[in-house]
Amino acid sequence: SDSSLLIRLIEERFLAGRPPLTAPEELWQRFFCETVGQVATRDYLLSRVLPRPRDMVYLCNAAVMAAVNGRHDKVQEDDILSAEKNYSQFAYEALLVENGITVQEFESVLLEFMGSDSVFPSSVAKANVRLAGIPEGKIDAIIERLKIMSFLGIETAAGNFQYIEGESDSRRLDVLARKYADRVRAEPRYSIHPAYRKYLEIQ
Repeated sequence: SDSSLLIRLIEERFLAGRPPLTAPEELWQRFFCETVGQVATRDYLLSRVLPRPRDMVYLCNAAVMAAVNGRHDKVQEDDILSAEKNYSQFAYEALLVENGITVQEFESVLLEFMGSDSVFPSSVAKANVRLAGIPEGKIDAIIERLKIMSFLGIETAAGNFQYIEGESDSRRLDVLARKYADRVRAEPRYSIHPAYRKYLEIQ
């Protein structure tokens, strides 16, 4: 949950191949563009990945490879956006095999979200799961699985979507989301994690 550790992981991998006393900032100043859009590059990378070391390493490696293939002297914004597409497919494929139910059934569910808005009410989430052919009695369990796997984040304050980090976090966020929805007199809203948006062409 500490995003600074993910950044430090990348910096330590960089420093391992550099002369002693090299400053970590050299990585970001010399080898990466300063921003992606209007967002600082480090913050952008953190916002695109699931908070796991392998995901951060994959995205950064893909960005470097895109820069090498493009013969750029540093990682450019286009390289990061290209890497984000590759990473999004990687995250999607990892989700399929780690979900705890059959791959075919879970993929049918995920594909029903393709091309949708990034934010939608709970009724839309249930409709998508229903369209995948999931029996009515299993829909709530599938939605819960999508939340636990961080595919869906839940709104706990206006425009603030939190992603569950394991089953122990689920009940706490569910209560926050329910109380917020009651307060604004609306049904709960979900958001698809940015890690999956490129591959599923989320609006």
